[in-house]
Amino acid sequence: MENHPIPQDVTSFQFKLIGNMTIKQFAYLAIGAVLAWIFFSLPLTALIKFPLAFMFALSGAALAFVPIEGRPMDTMISLFAKALFSSDQYVYQKIGGNLFPQINMAVKHDQYKQEPGHSKEKLQAFLKTVQATPKNSLDEKEMVFFESISSIISGNQAPTPAPAPTVHQPISKPLMTAQDIEKQKEEPQDKKEVENNLEKEAQIIKKELEEAKAEENVKKGEEKTITHQKVEELEKQLNEVQFQRERLENELLTLQRKIEDQKQNIFVPIDAPKQETQHVRKIPQGMGKSVGLPIAPDTPNLIIGIVKDPRGNVLPNILVEIKDKEQNPVRAFKTNGLGQFASATPLLNGVYTVWFEDQNGKNRFDPIEITIAGEIVPVIEVFSIDDREELRKSLFG
Repeated sequence: MENHPIPQDVTSFQFKLIGNMTIKQFAYLAIGAVLAWIFFSLPLTALIKFPLAFMFALSGAALAFVPIEGRPMDTMISLFAKALFSSDQYVYQKIGGNLFPQINMAVKHDQYKQEPGHSKEKLQAFLKTVQATPKNSLDEKEMVFFESISSIISGNQAPTPAPAPTVHQPISKPLMTAQDIEKQKEEPQDKKEVENNLEKEAQIIKKELEEAKAEENVKKGEEKTITHQKVEELEKQLNEVQFQRERLENELLTLQRKIEDQKQNIFVPIDAPKQETQHVRKIPQGMGKSVGLPIAPDTPNLIIGIVKDPRGNVLPNILVEIKDKEQNPVRAFKTNGLGQFASATPLLNGVYTVWFEDQNGKNRFDPIEITIAGEIVPVIEVFSIDDREELRKSLFG
């Protein structure tokens, strides 16, 4: 392969007189020397003419050959002069304005009529009124029940945030796997436990309510009014528990329907069967002469083969490239006039892919995967795919 010349910057090309000296450098050097000779020839005292002559000669040589920060000295001096007289403070002044004045729109969120903390506050206030009255056996049972109800409400109910504006976007539903459905099955079990607890609490409230109603019928005066208030509060608590129970039942039904629908879309990954390479035939050892290979491989990890067209004719000048598992090329050669190819040196153990390419574009090949394991590799006979073969398959199958 011939060496190509290195590209040069044609736009900044400068003519050179002697070696690497350009015309510009020669001009600086000549001007400095002429000025130095003029001051040296003037009839001045030695204290004046010698320093001036030396200064002009030195400045001419410096402008010609001494760079500053990798740039010529004359360029740096011109940039320094521009920087001295240019302004270093700038004032920003806005031009134009808004077409429409900005209007700050306050977004108001609808608040719930009843916040989740109100029921708990009412319950605590009622408990304080109950503690102020003289306690009996019914009051003690009621206190225990109210404490259990407050613990359930504080554990199960969480403050719901204010509703945010919803944006409707198309949502793609992926296929559910078996693990996702198993996770969703655990949620109904937890909700069933909560539902059972609510049912037990409802039974307790009913019993307490019956006892309170019976006691209300017996007592009179102020005690009857207090007992009547207890009955009303128990009825409210019973209604709340029944409402929570109905809500959990509805959630359980919706979850069960979702699980039944998603069972039909379970995706179970399976390993696809590995397809063997077509148009390739492995020749057993000792039968290479029958396919046109007189020499059989006797060294392990050598790849030897022959390339033919679908009619059995050998194909010369076919590019053969061997790549490793990371698709890095490790060998590359061409078939000879008899369509034969062989790797000159053994390959390392591993999995390789052999690619074939016809530079004329008349034949196409399937890649071949070969596993090298320190043994003698059988000779491979590769058949190409051409237009005539595809036409025959399309006509006759």
